[in-house]
Amino acid sequence: MKFNTYLADATIGAIEANPESHNQGDWRCETGMCFAGWAAVVNGAKWVYENPLDAPTAHDQGLVYNENGSEEHVSTYARRHLGLDLYHSDLLFWGGNTLEKIKEVVKDIANEKKPRTPWIED
Repeated sequence: MKFNTYLADATIGAIEANPESHNQGDWRCETGMCFAGWAAVVNGAKWVYENPLDAPTAHDQGLVYNENGSEEHVSTYARRHLGLDLYHSDLLFWGGNTLEKIKEVVKDIANEKKPRTPWIED
């Protein structure tokens, strides 16, 4: 899997342009979304539930339509399109990440360095 630095950088740019809509603690909520949610939107994915409050469960709030028109959880969609394995997606999508930490992790992945584990080493 090759890391999609273009999508990662575009996602960071979208978050920087809309900081009030970045909520790393939720895949998607009424007021924002995390890095994975932003990556999906930047990549052109459409939410299954336009209004997250219409979703029957919290899990369903994070559903997008993938390129085949099938429902897929945003974490899986973003991981695939960013070219991440589970280890790196866990680091990048961690709910406690700040935007600065996300930038560090993206830079380390792009440079093929092992990112620091934010929940252990910060």
